[in-house]
Amino acid sequence: MTHDLTTPHPTLALTRRRLVHFIAMLAVTAFALTAMPAIHADASPSSPPTEIVLDAWLAVGPLAVPAASENDKPSDLLDAVSLDAHRFVPADGEALPWPLANAPTWRRLTDVDELALPTSQDHGQVAMWSTEIDVERFVRLDWAVTSRGPLRLLADGHEVATKAGVDEADAEAGETKASLELVPGRHRLWIVAARPATSSDNGEDWSITSRLEGTESEQVARVSTGLGVDRHLSIGDILATPTVTGLDLAPDGEHLLLNRRHAQLDDAGSRQRVDLIATATGEIVRQLDVGKVAWSPDGRWIAYATFGDREETLDLWREPVEGGERLSIARDLEHLADHRWLPHGEGLLLRFDEQPEPDERRVKRYRGLTDRWSDGRDARRFEVVTLDGDVRVRVWSGSTNDGLQDLRPDGRALLIATTEHGLTERPFSSTQLIELNLDTLERRQLGPDLGWFDAALYAPDGRSLVVLGSPSLFGGVGERVPDGAFANDYEGQAFLLDPETGAVRAISADFDPAILEAHWPPGSESIVFHVQDGPFRRFVTFDPGTETYTAIEPGTVEVATTASVSASGERIAFLGTSSDRPHAVYLRDLSGSGGEPRLLLDPDAERFAGLALGAVEDFSFTFDGEEIVGRVHYPPDFDPSRRWPAIVNYYGGVVPTSRTFGGRYPKHFWAANGYVVLVLQPSGAAGFGQERASRHANDWGRRVGQEILAGVEAFVSSHPFIDPDRLGCIGASYGGFMTQYLISRSNRFAAAVSHAGISNLTSYWGAGNWGYLYKSAASAESYPWNAPELYVDQSPLFSADDITTPLLLLHGDADTNVPADESQQMYTALRVLGRDVELIEIEGQDHWILEPAQRRLWSQTIVAWFDRYLKDDPALWDHLWEGEGPRG
Repeated sequence: MTHDLTTPHPTLALTRRRLVHFIAMLAVTAFALTAMPAIHADASPSSPPTEIVLDAWLAVGPLAVPAASENDKPSDLLDAVSLDAHRFVPADGEALPWPLANAPTWRRLTDVDELALPTSQDHGQVAMWSTEIDVERFVRLDWAVTSRGPLRLLADGHEVATKAGVDEADAEAGETKASLELVPGRHRLWIVAARPATSSDNGEDWSITSRLEGTESEQVARVSTGLGVDRHLSIGDILATPTVTGLDLAPDGEHLLLNRRHAQLDDAGSRQRVDLIATATGEIVRQLDVGKVAWSPDGRWIAYATFGDREETLDLWREPVEGGERLSIARDLEHLADHRWLPHGEGLLLRFDEQPEPDERRVKRYRGLTDRWSDGRDARRFEVVTLDGDVRVRVWSGSTNDGLQDLRPDGRALLIATTEHGLTERPFSSTQLIELNLDTLERRQLGPDLGWFDAALYAPDGRSLVVLGSPSLFGGVGERVPDGAFANDYEGQAFLLDPETGAVRAISADFDPAILEAHWPPGSESIVFHVQDGPFRRFVTFDPGTETYTAIEPGTVEVATTASVSASGERIAFLGTSSDRPHAVYLRDLSGSGGEPRLLLDPDAERFAGLALGAVEDFSFTFDGEEIVGRVHYPPDFDPSRRWPAIVNYYGGVVPTSRTFGGRYPKHFWAANGYVVLVLQPSGAAGFGQERASRHANDWGRRVGQEILAGVEAFVSSHPFIDPDRLGCIGASYGGFMTQYLISRSNRFAAAVSHAGISNLTSYWGAGNWGYLYKSAASAESYPWNAPELYVDQSPLFSADDITTPLLLLHGDADTNVPADESQQMYTALRVLGRDVELIEIEGQDHWILEPAQRRLWSQTIVAWFDRYLKDDPALWDHLWEGEGPRG
């Protein structure tokens, strides 16, 4: 299927729904929320155990269930009710989804030493109990449950023990025991117990008791039990959060379309959903299990695609917003990738992406440097279709290098950027802005050829364009860098272009925040810019007449991401997060004073209720007379009288380390595992002004490495509770390069982690999909043949013999950005040198680790590495990788 139903509108950048299924049996062994290994039923402690009685539960039942036949065994009753325990999260007072009348309700039990299961002469009964435990560090515990009858024990959805029979009436209740190996985070335990219709116990209630046993007092001290108690952030919390893939305000701003992708924690891919939200109340008024939904210009209709009757086809529909029959636009569309309404609502613009047939000889002759891209030979076409689907007209045919930028406000033209690759001078590509007249299909180029182009859109009158890109665009009219320096071509700038006269105005050259994207609503005289302001992401308006910028008050939001502006320009909806707050949807009026953003939807409020987060505070130091900023994340149980290990995180490349919550490198998760986390923002990143950003070119650790090490020393000296002998460092991509570079220049760190890091600047330049393009900015005019001192001296691989810090190398084996051999080369070097190094490749993953099970293991491995060297605690590492040590 080639259609990307999550592709947002070019000008676009959670309520948790409980997943309850009565399909999978409780005994199913699919993927759990946290890693839970096999059970050792015969495990016995070598020393007297310390016990924790589990006395707080959520209970449901008993539920009446008939026997399947006269020959049923008592344990067969356990299979009479099917519930997916992986996904279901019970709550006090919540009804159990039930296909019959009189749905049972979960009830909270506290301070109970025994759980009771009464008898019934007429039918068998099944009851369920669920509780939670929070684990600070990796622990091994025995879970002992006593019961007269059959029961099933589950931990994080896995069945861990079963009792099949019924004890005699005059016998003691038998004990069922399972050995649990629990990684840090929250775990859910389930007891499912059954009782036959008749028994020989004189009708007395059967009692069930439950306790945890640890062989060491420290093991037990690491565990918190109960319901709703404060808990530490787990990687499962982060993975379970739906991803917002698009926001789209209705033209009048009264409704919002929210696109979400829910990761399936059983690794069955992801699930798409679109919510229609009333902006006045935040109420979800409709839900569609589809991908992208597009507004009609009058806001009365929506259009969306569903899977067609034929394999790999899509059907396109329109439907009234207020409800009613949906109408077909087109059926069985092959290769449909996107759809947009035309400005006057008379039809839709469709985009099709089609891959070529593979060479039957199974060979490939490269046509150029971009031929290694997965879509390098794809064809792209645009078509216009009438609302009834009677007429479809092809208006453009080209390649995936042709990207739709905007539709002219009068609806009579498309703005398409077509890029030519393979040039022999930086930036090795050239983009033309082409206006396609939809009446005549004539094409005309607007403005000159452009290098380092990002995006373009029409002004409301259609007579001028906003163009975004590098300071180097339009002959460098927007550059503000020192003599002899190269502008950082990732420091986004904005320009106004008059296509008729060719006049260009650099409207952000003296505005320090970097421009990320632009919105120019038809009903507004001002442009709304999304900007990178140091480590923050915010919105500003720009008045072209007065050339003034006005900040849009962000409230408590530190990082605003996906956004949509209403056609009138009076409202903006955006997704916002902060260092200590998960993503939520906000709405703000842009007319008048505007005021603070209004929280429209907080999808993770319930999930993170009771979550104990450590404090976050700003940190800065001075290097070479300039302030370098950062921040510190503290553990939830931080005590300044203790000595703490610390993890130092950085990127060092063209963008700052984000102040978002969670993400692929979750600082709060590391802090929850007992670390103080220092985040630094060294030179070279966008958002701090062009002069500072220009330091990125040809640096490759020279200054950035000094800044990071100076920041670490300033941090340690000003925070006496940090143990200077227990410092770790971690970075990814360019940050992974920085990790390798730092430990080749310094012995400051006791452990290091490099994910997708660059070890050899020459091989990265020539091999990665983007290596030569990125390095045309990061290594401006420097090549292996004219700058060997850069490509050799700054490559960590050529200083591998200076590395003594234990190094964990992580890499997706399908990484198209930084090929996996960058880590393989460093691993080879350090193994030959006899150094402490590990390499873990993640099968099938690209530059980011996205598949839930692999990402969970990857995240736990990072913590395990630091535990091993910064806490002298190899338990989690041995648990994850026992028997996986070096062999040759």
